[in-house]
Amino acid sequence: MKRTISLLTVLLLVYSCGQKNTVRADYKNGAWINSWENTLTEAVMVDMFPPPIAGRIYAYSNLAAYEALCKIDPAKKSISDRLNGFDKMAEPAMAGQCDFTISALTAFCEVGRSLVYTKNILSVFEQHVLDSLKATGITDETIKQSADYGKVVAAIIMKRAAADHFKETRGMERYTLGHEEVSWEPTPPDFMDAAEPHWSLISTFAIDSASAFRPKELPVPFSIKPGSDFYKTAVEVMETGNNLDSNQLSAAKFWDDNPGVSAHSGHMKRIDKKMSPGGH
Repeated sequence: MKRTISLLTVLLLVYSCGQKNTVRADYKNGAWINSWENTLTEAVMVDMFPPPIAGRIYAYSNLAAYEALCKIDPAKKSISDRLNGFDKMAEPAMAGQCDFTISALTAFCEVGRSLVYTKNILSVFEQHVLDSLKATGITDETIKQSADYGKVVAAIIMKRAAADHFKETRGMERYTLGHEEVSWEPTPPDFMDAAEPHWSLISTFAIDSASAFRPKELPVPFSIKPGSDFYKTAVEVMETGNNLDSNQLSAAKFWDDNPGVSAHSGHMKRIDKKMSPGGH
């Protein structure tokens, strides 16, 4: 999958550079903007971010892109102005000299780079796109003015990201295993830790808190008593997992929300990277 994404990105860049007189930055070109997403997904995959963190990266990066793109159409309104904790979005100082698709690309890449570890993936891609746009006749001054506004948008988005308690949760204790029958336990063969047990502390975008979706009671009360509803449900899951047909196996692998899959050979273990869970 990683090789496929890289190939598609390269093909897009080759095509863009080859069409010197026709290719322009165009937010209505879904393939053009989708290449940004593929590039960010590649960085997320390389860094093997788990689903919650991947979702946070996609959310902030795409919000930044939208806040720049919406300046193209006066009918479109800011989203961040209606979300929790964001400063009011700045207006471009020189709107007449901005190509807002370039602004969006800059905002997207600036935010993405600040949230991933392998930053050069986005940097190399962004520079290739800007170089291809120069070949279409877009001036250096337009690119600079557009990129400058994109950086302003990115700074507003990242100010909020820096205050959403993500950094604080990095230093918190790992999930402590309970000693009751109802307590969650890691499962073989890898016995992986609980994923983001403190994620409920991350500042929410729209709802007041994560508790807004807390169920009043468990749909099926926990029980290990044979014949109970929970027991029968658990047995159904176990038997299904032990007797998967090819379609079920493919679906399970696609929706497996781990950034890597382990392969075991005796005492040896290998981790293969997968499509980002948040990028499905």
